[in-house]
Amino acid sequence: MTRKKILQVTSCFKYGGTEAYIMNNYREIDRNNYNFDFWIFKEEESPYEEEINRLGGKIYHGELPEFNRIVPFIRSLVLHIKSNGPYEAIHSHINIMNGWVMLAAFIGGISIRISHSHSNSGKYTDNIIKKLYYKILEYMIKVFSNKKLACSLEAGNYLYGEKYFRLYGEVVKNGIELNEYINNYSDNISKLRNEYLIPENHIVVGNITRFDENKNQEYIIKIFKELKKIEPNITLILGGSDGGQLAYVKEKSRKLNLDKSIRFIGTRNDVNDWLHIMDAYLFPSFHEGLGIAILEAQASGLKCFVSTGIPKEVDLGIGLVDFLDLGKNPKYWAKHILNNLINNDVHSELISTTFDANGYSIASSILRIQEIYKGE
Repeated sequence: MTRKKILQVTSCFKYGGTEAYIMNNYREIDRNNYNFDFWIFKEEESPYEEEINRLGGKIYHGELPEFNRIVPFIRSLVLHIKSNGPYEAIHSHINIMNGWVMLAAFIGGISIRISHSHSNSGKYTDNIIKKLYYKILEYMIKVFSNKKLACSLEAGNYLYGEKYFRLYGEVVKNGIELNEYINNYSDNISKLRNEYLIPENHIVVGNITRFDENKNQEYIIKIFKELKKIEPNITLILGGSDGGQLAYVKEKSRKLNLDKSIRFIGTRNDVNDWLHIMDAYLFPSFHEGLGIAILEAQASGLKCFVSTGIPKEVDLGIGLVDFLDLGKNPKYWAKHILNNLINNDVHSELISTTFDANGYSIASSILRIQEIYKGE
């Protein structure tokens, strides 16, 4: 039986929340009936490339949907669709730029055209020309897509408009593979502690996300400075791909004389092990569509301290998420963190049942994705 091909469209494909969501779906989907191709804008090697090839998928690199390159972008995507299809559906994950993808998919004859919002920020501007440009893109999303999805209510309201999303949109949960995080007793955990010289008597706090301005690692450094004043036996773990801020964050930590207490661990494929090393997860992002990293941390039984810029839906109600205002100073965050650390004793059965009940286990969320790919 011929498998139905789904074209996933994204700007890059490194270790990030959107990429994790797509790969979780790819691993769990019925691959007897479905297969994924990937249309990626940046000519960068993906850490998932080997796995994608093993699962039967293909990665293609195309034009960027830049303002002065829209016609070549549409032409190249339409040509790809006609040359490498037929595609049962196209699933675009580039937020406001989904508009151009939906137009190209319509021209290319794909019947199921899915726009997916993964952010609650990025389209607002004081520039009149950009405002008009974004209005055009919003219009194209509404006209040329026939599925309007979002990872949270905030992300949906942001991209599509509150009234429109309520009438025509749908929140699709970012399901994760729970078994990777619950009761993780990997031998790699002790090896990592030894390799990175993390003392057994230290409190370990951390963040593993892309190093960019939105993720706000600079503020994490400031919080850590205050934490260390109160509790000297503490280590900070920072990991993730470089979105332009890694060198700056490293220099900031050096200037504050914190570099000996911080472990920069790079891009990782063993995040689940690192979460079991930590005592707290720090997530002071300015904004997020949801924050899949917080779901992974909760699945690991890890206490999370997150900014109020994160949708409240990410808190599954098992006492593991505290929301803190970025308007508060780093000293306030530090005191709150140390006063609210818990031993990771949330029962795994409670975690599992809560994730299932809220639709955040991949086993439950993939069922809806498969229905969407059927046009339901």
